Amino acid sequence: MNSLLTVVDVKDIVPYVSSKGHKFVQIFQAIPILEPFYMEWEKNYDAASLADWISSNHTLPIITVIAYLVLIFGGQHLMKNKEPYDLRKPLAYWNLFLCIFSFIGSLRVIPHFLFLTHAYGMHEVVCGAPEKLYGSGSAGFWVAAFILSKYFELI
Repeated sequence: MNSLLTVVDVKDIVPYVSSKGHKFVQIFQAIPILEPFYMEWEKNYDAASLADWISSNHTLPIITVIAYLVLIFGGQHLMKNKEPYDLRKPLAYWNLFLCIFSFIGSLRVIPHFLFLTHAYGMHEVVCGAPEKLYGSGSAGFWVAAFILSKYFELI
């Protein structure tokens, strides 16, 4: 029987391979009808270069928090005797952008998480190596984008 929602067994899928040799399977490989909804750059995202950059810049979060605190308290001091800016519209647009971004990311990550849970089990998803589960490919891109978005959310 040939239906639109054909599901391929994970054992029958030829996995993607990251630059570090980690094999991983993406949800659109198991459910081929989803493939047109994924961009090539998402499918082929390799987290290795970003992971290496983050590992070599481990002081960035500390510097960011210090800058954030300086700007918060320094900004309060500078604005103490000034008329407040009307930032309702810019902040509304900013929050709308962050909301849309998070929604798109959740559309990529949640189905992938459910697929992994079904294919490998909850223990493997929670305790397994992220490189082969959600470190690269589409889900890996959106997980990395979500993590890095925290810097922009400080604004």
